[in-house]
Amino acid sequence: MHWFRRPIVVIGVAAIALFVFTQTALGFLLRPALERQMRYIFRAPVHIDQAGANVLAGSIWMKDVRVKNSSGFKERDVLTVRRLSINLSILSLLTSKLVVSRIKLVEPVFYVEISKSGQMNLLYFSEQVARWSEKFLKKTRRLLRLITSYELEKFWIANGRVLLTDARQPKHRWEFRLTSFSLARLMYPPDPQEALPAALYVHAVVQSKEKGQVLVIGRFNPFADRTSFDMTASFKDLVLSDYEYFFPVFPLTFADGILQLKVKALCHENQADLDHQVRVEKLKFHSPLLSRKLKQQLVFGLPPTALAHFFNELRPVSEPFEFHFRVTGRLDDPEFDLISEVRKRIRQEIYDQVTAKMKSLTDGTQRMVEKALVEPVKHLG
Repeated sequence: MHWFRRPIVVIGVAAIALFVFTQTALGFLLRPALERQMRYIFRAPVHIDQAGANVLAGSIWMKDVRVKNSSGFKERDVLTVRRLSINLSILSLLTSKLVVSRIKLVEPVFYVEISKSGQMNLLYFSEQVARWSEKFLKKTRRLLRLITSYELEKFWIANGRVLLTDARQPKHRWEFRLTSFSLARLMYPPDPQEALPAALYVHAVVQSKEKGQVLVIGRFNPFADRTSFDMTASFKDLVLSDYEYFFPVFPLTFADGILQLKVKALCHENQADLDHQVRVEKLKFHSPLLSRKLKQQLVFGLPPTALAHFFNELRPVSEPFEFHFRVTGRLDDPEFDLISEVRKRIRQEIYDQVTAKMKSLTDGTQRMVEKALVEPVKHLG
C-alpha cells in the first residue's frame, strides 16, 4: 500500500503548492490588471491598495479603492471604497446563464458634486458605465455565444455615505448615511414569467437637528418594455429647513417644520397608481421680506405673505398639517406627467386646506363681532 499512498501524497502536496502559488501570483498581478480595467470603465484614474482572488470560490476582492473625480470638479474623488468583493457562480459557467452571486461594497463614500456651471459629476460616470455595459454585453455574446442571459443575485452596500456639494452654494453640504442598500435578482433579459424579479431595500439616516430616516422597499423590473413596480417609501423626521436648497423657486424660508411622508407606488405595465400621506409638524416660516416680484408670486396658489401669516399666526403650532392624495395615470400617455401631477395635487391640497381654515376663522370672527354688537342692544332693551 505504500507505493499507492506516496503518489497521492505527492499529488496532494503539489496541488496545494500550485494553489498557493496561484493565489500569491494573483495577489501581484491582479491589482494592476483591475486598475487598468476600472480605468477603462470609468475613464478616470483608479487606485487600488490591495487585491486578491479565490479561484475555487470564484471571488475577487479589493481594498481601499479610489476613483478620481472628473476634471472641472473640486472634490478629489468621486468614489472611495474600503473593501469591494465580487463573487461569481462557478456552476453557472456550465450553463447558458452568467450569474454573479454577489457584489459587496463596504464603507463606500459617494462624492456627488455639482459644478458652478450646473453639471453633476455622477452623470459623467454613469454614462461611462452605461457605455461599458453595452460593449461588454455585445462582446461576451460574440465571444461566448452560449451565454444567453445574465443575473446579479445581490448587490449590497454596507455602511455607505453620500456627500452632496454644490459649487454654486459652497456653504451647503449634505450627508446621507446608507446603513444598508441591497438590490437582488437583477436579470437581463427579463424573465417573461416573473413580472417583478428585482427586489430593492434602502435604509438611510440623515444627520440633522432631528435624526431623519429614509426607508424604501419594493420590487420592479428595470428591463421590461413596459414599466412595472411595487414600492413603499417612508420619510421620517426630515427637517424642512435643511432642504430649502432643493426648492430654489420657493420664496419663503422655513423657520421650523418636520416632514413625515409615506408613499405607496404601484405600476403594472405603465398604469401607475401612487398614494401619498403627508404630515408636517411645527410648520413655521421666517417673516418674509420679499421684493415686489416675489410678493406677486403665488405659493400653492396663495400670496406668500398670506401663507406665512396663516402658519405663523393663525394655526396652532401643536396642530400638525396633514393631507392625503392619490395620483393615477398611464406613463405612456403623452398628456400625463407624473411629477407635474404630484405637484399639482400638493398645491391643490394645501390651497384647499388653508383657504377653508381661513374662511372658517373669518366666519367665526364675523359671528363674534355680530354677537358683540347685538348683546349691548339687548341689554339696553
